Amino acid sequence: MKPDPLKKIMLFVHCLDESPSTNRRVLDYHNYMIAANMQPTYLSYTPPRLYHYWFNGDFNGGMSPLQIIRTVLHYGSGFLVIILRWFSLIRLLFIVPKFQAIFIQWITPPPFYTYLLKLRKSNIIFDFDDAVFLRKPKSAIALIKASSIVFAGSHYNFDYAIKYNQNTEFLPTPVPLDRFIKKNQYDQKHKIIIGWIGSVSTLPNLNIIVDALDNVAKRCPDIVLRIIGSRNREDLLPDFNEINVEIIPQIPYEKVPDYIAEMDIGIMPLKDNEWERGKCLGKTLEYMAAGVPSVISKVGENIYAVEDNVNGFLAANQDEWTEKLYILTKDSEVRRRLGIAGLEKVEKEYSTKVCSKLLIEGLEKTCISNNV
Repeated sequence: MKPDPLKKIMLFVHCLDESPSTNRRVLDYHNYMIAANMQPTYLSYTPPRLYHYWFNGDFNGGMSPLQIIRTVLHYGSGFLVIILRWFSLIRLLFIVPKFQAIFIQWITPPPFYTYLLKLRKSNIIFDFDDAVFLRKPKSAIALIKASSIVFAGSHYNFDYAIKYNQNTEFLPTPVPLDRFIKKNQYDQKHKIIIGWIGSVSTLPNLNIIVDALDNVAKRCPDIVLRIIGSRNREDLLPDFNEINVEIIPQIPYEKVPDYIAEMDIGIMPLKDNEWERGKCLGKTLEYMAAGVPSVISKVGENIYAVEDNVNGFLAANQDEWTEKLYILTKDSEVRRRLGIAGLEKVEKEYSTKVCSKLLIEGLEKTCISNNV
């Protein structure tokens, strides 16, 4: 019996090794695609090194001569990013006929480009984990309609996409569970670490819980807030008055599990708006994958994964944030109970291994149904 022919898949991603969605929703599936007799090839929309400088550049509005030079370079790199992105789009048009399907992650090119791409390759798969349709509605709708299958990373995004393409599947942003260190110590230590991990774009969300963190610190002086991922934008940090703060500007993607393992409590504050409702679980699942109990804003996708006081805490206002952070700070048994239940939830529904089955099935159906 002949083996199935090798399926060549082009994966057009936001930015290789730099974008969290690229890592979690594409690169972490690499070995699963290989095992399914697929040959993945990656093309980055934005050159990684340039993206790294543009996104993480030292740009905080200072007026010193050195800061002015950095500001000019920041805007200059942004302009160059736009040019090079168009080179990537043009290149894609030329090489895509060599592949059996094209998987586009997060990117929403202009409608006329989607039309040209459809002429060059009919088997388009669109995957998105942010509410990209809020920023570019016409582009997003054109790509959703043109796709053979759409993967939406949140229920909010799913409800939007299915209006334009009935072949839409819910595919959460998973975590590679095997890389996470399972927490086995929940007892009181010298200090309790409340951890936040994110990016410059989500850093302002900490303003939502400043009072709650300070209130807890007044009652529990042996806690510290560890902020990971602020880059060099401490100017965006809130003014904390009571809680001790440790800042770790940046860590490599592969080190995320190590740093989360050191936390006693994870937090993910979100604003209640359309953009945040479209976001995937991201850091929520990373805390849960390590068995770290968390307090999470009662917004968007969080309510589907976190059951309040069962596998985590949901908080809708300052009083709830204060109350639930205080409970976790003082009660190691509650930390243990929520942490273990959170890990079990990820094992059943949100691991890369579990979610890969849905992704692979969609990729295979797209190739077969288009007779390639």
